Amino acid sequence: MKKFILLVLIGFVGFTQVKAQKVNELWSAAELDLRLTKSFSVGIDQQFRFVDTTGLKSAISQVGFKQRLNKQWDIIAHYRFVGSPIKSNANRLMLSLAFKDRILKTDFRLSYRFRYQLEKGIEEINPDHDFRNKLGLEYNLSKLVDPSLEYEIFLKADKSPDFSKNRITFALEWNLLSIIDIETFYRFQKDIGDSNPDIQHIYGFGIAYGLDLRKD
Repeated sequence: MKKFILLVLIGFVGFTQVKAQKVNELWSAAELDLRLTKSFSVGIDQQFRFVDTTGLKSAISQVGFKQRLNKQWDIIAHYRFVGSPIKSNANRLMLSLAFKDRILKTDFRLSYRFRYQLEKGIEEINPDHDFRNKLGLEYNLSKLVDPSLEYEIFLKADKSPDFSKNRITFALEWNLLSIIDIETFYRFQKDIGDSNPDIQHIYGFGIAYGLDLRKD
């Protein structure tokens, strides 16, 4: 059963690749996660994103603060600086409410995240406002790796609110070391409501190192 579910997820990703090819991107990330108390943690990460047509697309520096409300719910705030050689640098603020819980007594976990973000280019006058909804399904496959599938949709919250793009992500979380998390993923991203939409095929990997700094 577990092998069948993994093959279905991989087949789904392969189908999205066949449907359209426009731009390929590579995203990489490294994060330091500092657990300060039982319910509060700080994350610092650096990301680099590359596109096959122009090379470096952006370098992202980010800090996040996560407060656990209970076993299922977290509230998270982020600040991000986006440096880019191909467009204006930008500052972004994000506020998220996240949920995750096991489905009954199965090996599946359901996740949901609602996010509001405000982004302003340094050379721009008006900021962009977006609401993002992400729904995910994770599966505890083995001691080595756990697959997940996510869908996310973006809503532009400006003068004329409209859906702007959506994402489908298939990820593998590798359980190699207790204090280090490694993730690889494929993401299909497409604009909505455009006769000639931008389509990205994104391949990514990330590594996160956790430190427990609690005194209790």
